[in-house]
Amino acid sequence: MVVVVGGGCYGSYHARQLLKAVRAGQLPGQRVVVVDHSAGCAAAREFADAPEVSVVTADWLAFLRSWLAGGVAGDDQVIPAPLAPHLLWEWLASEVGAERVPAPGGWRLPYEAPGRSGERYLSAPPGRAPPRAWSRRTARPCTPRATGTSPT
Repeated sequence: MVVVVGGGCYGSYHARQLLKAVRAGQLPGQRVVVVDHSAGCAAAREFADAPEVSVVTADWLAFLRSWLAGGVAGDDQVIPAPLAPHLLWEWLASEVGAERVPAPGGWRLPYEAPGRSGERYLSAPPGRAPPRAWSRRTARPCTPRATGTSPT
């Protein structure tokens, strides 16, 4: 199963691409599940006649908690909504009992805004992205200070 979080324009786009792959035999045996707050979301309308796609009306975090707690198969995948990366953090934090702390600010990027749940959205022009948590080359933690992009 591939779970797409969000049934708006972005989630519908991802579900559309996944449906093409399922129908082309590139994702054999997979079904696509789109989760959205609204039963009348764009994905519900677009995929009403697609038996390979199910639309579930639920709170995103509540769905993830229930689904992940219920035993996920080895080939199951989740595609988070582009504006909701905090969902997986919130699920993981609740699993390990982590405490929420304010996100650091002052990254000196063109776009930096707090989200509704305390997350911070960052955006930069191509060539100047925020630091990654892990270096792809070394698979060791990278510190923002070492990359010269730490918050002030």
